[in-house]
Amino acid sequence: MSQLRIINTMNSLETIAGGLYSIFVPIFLLTSGFSLQSIFIYLTIHHLGIVPFFILAAKSCERFGVRKTIFIRFFFLAAYFFALFFLDKYRFLFYLAPVLGSLQASFMYYPQHFIFASHAKHEEMGAKVASLYAWPQVVSIATPLISSFVAILFGFKNLFIASLLLYFITSLFAYRALKDVKIKVNLSWKKFFSFIKANYKHFKLLIIENIRGEIQGNIWPIMLFIAITGTGGAAQEKIGILSVGSFESIVGFIGVFLALIVGRTYDKHGKDKLLRFGFASFAILWLLAYKLDNPAFLYLLSIALGIFTVFISIPMQSLIYELSQKQNKEEFLVYVEAPQIIGRLIAYAIFIIFIANIKFSFLFAFFTSLLMLI
Repeated sequence: MSQLRIINTMNSLETIAGGLYSIFVPIFLLTSGFSLQSIFIYLTIHHLGIVPFFILAAKSCERFGVRKTIFIRFFFLAAYFFALFFLDKYRFLFYLAPVLGSLQASFMYYPQHFIFASHAKHEEMGAKVASLYAWPQVVSIATPLISSFVAILFGFKNLFIASLLLYFITSLFAYRALKDVKIKVNLSWKKFFSFIKANYKHFKLLIIENIRGEIQGNIWPIMLFIAITGTGGAAQEKIGILSVGSFESIVGFIGVFLALIVGRTYDKHGKDKLLRFGFASFAILWLLAYKLDNPAFLYLLSIALGIFTVFISIPMQSLIYELSQKQNKEEFLVYVEAPQIIGRLIAYAIFIIFIANIKFSFLFAFFTSLLMLI
């Protein structure tokens, strides 16, 4: 089995495991009594840890190899789920859980990005990235909907247990299937500033794209949950959980086919037209999100936002891998996290500033989308 196929299989297993719980973590915190502001402090802590932990993951790949680094990640992941499981009893875990979350994520994504960038061919990059996105969606289409029912019937903590078991299977598969490759990294501030200078145009693009991605990925599901549940009590809360899970499954089903088309289009025509179409579509959708209040319309808008994501995410991820192949990919894959984290932190700052009116974050996303069309 080729290393790319192994990565696709790993990503499929990861998507199933992650689909069981990841989208519901903010909602779990909300239903556990934490305020909206606290939730975004949690997410801020998580993302502040990504860059330093990516450096640590790169050093781990240098010392222990890619395969062992991914396996080591499971122990950080187990600690993360342990913290989530007991977070309602021991509130100090609220600050430890996001740190563990960013640590385990870094020990997965850095080696995964390195393997993919090392084996994907430049001329097929769009199609390969689309495949990396699409096939996990195929095998996990029903996962968010199933996890909604599990959360409603058995509680969020049982989702964490099920996810951890699947992650353990993924870790064993990766350890047995991947080649034991060691890398060489020599990170420095001088190289980082050289990276910014060489990639300034793409640096700005990544910041703006991650503002959009974070507002859509974390702020939007919370807003949808609040809009649907209102003050309707436990029964309405269950409907809110089911709504979030069901729109993720619908998006996954439609997104599979679009992703494959977008990937091939990227290889033939490049990123510019796809990104312009994607950001133009999002400008319209964010304006509607700011204007609309009806929960039914917001639910349909959720599906549209998810579907049009592939017109931005596939070209952007393809671009990152292509740039890494032209530079020192071992170091580039660490440095490129910086503009992405900056974008996400800006999104959280905007939300916290306008905490009294969550919809202002959608208006901000509208203007950032327009900025990409200039």
